[in-house]
Amino acid sequence: MKYADIEKNYKALEGIATKQFPRKMVTAIARNLSKMKPIVEEVGNQRRDITQKYAQKKEDGNIDYVQIADGLFSIKFESADDKQKYESEIAELLDMEEDIEVIKIEESVLDMLDIDGYDKLTAKDEIALEFMINYEP
Repeated sequence: MKYADIEKNYKALEGIATKQFPRKMVTAIARNLSKMKPIVEEVGNQRRDITQKYAQKKEDGNIDYVQIADGLFSIKFESADDKQKYESEIAELLDMEEDIEVIKIEESVLDMLDIDGYDKLTAKDEIALEFMINYEP
């Protein structure tokens, strides 16, 4: 699985991890989060290193940002070449793959959510779970 997908899936699962689901789902979510967390942390560390390498720094040594819209900031670069190198290295990083064994659940487990006491599955939730569901034909 590509690092970009691992980050996306991790963030999506984190967003639903506190919901009340059947034990099989909770176990699969928890185990997948545990497997992905060290990878996500390492990608974050590498992303910070790349940013430190190419970003323009202020006098105090902190990264300089430019406001591009209300509440939206972008990293400043010394040159267009630095920005291109930064974007290239980030893209290369996110394109790397890690062999991760995803814990899957059967689609039939989702039917258990119709029982009172469990949170209902929203479309956003199902998208978050999609990579770990074995859909029946």
